[in-house]
Amino acid sequence: MTLAFRGDAPPDILIEQAVDRAISAGFRLPRWGWPIPGPYNGANGRERIVAWQKVRVAQSLGMLEEEHHCGLCRSREAAHLHGEIYFRPLAVRAICRSCHFHIHKRFQRPDLWAAKLAEFTGAEAWVRSLRTVELSRSEALAISRQPDVFAVLAQPHQCSL
Repeated sequence: MTLAFRGDAPPDILIEQAVDRAISAGFRLPRWGWPIPGPYNGANGRERIVAWQKVRVAQSLGMLEEEHHCGLCRSREAAHLHGEIYFRPLAVRAICRSCHFHIHKRFQRPDLWAAKLAEFTGAEAWVRSLRTVELSRSEALAISRQPDVFAVLAQPHQCSL
């Protein structure tokens, strides 16, 4: 994959490079203990598992800053990390379990997602920018080449990126 960065690489890319080096040096990957998940925003289930593993390795090595409050409800502890573009696995945001569930269900029930956003007026901008139409693989790959995936997602939807 060719990345379109000018100057320094984004922090999540630098962390992913460090994670990849740790894995190459023998750091043990965590075991995925659930069924293979379905596709999400252009990534298949196996790609999602690899992204989850990289996040867990980065957490184990203390490479990710800990956020203590959910990006949507702001009231619960952020026990999960959400990555919208699995081709950039370390571009993640803090979210609680309940809100994480709603984020992943927004494609099937955009009406419930809109109600959830209205309920939590203090939601962070990245949460409000999440689209209710799933990205194609080519769209997700194009976004993954940008320096800030969440900033790109906040832009009005374009047919070609």
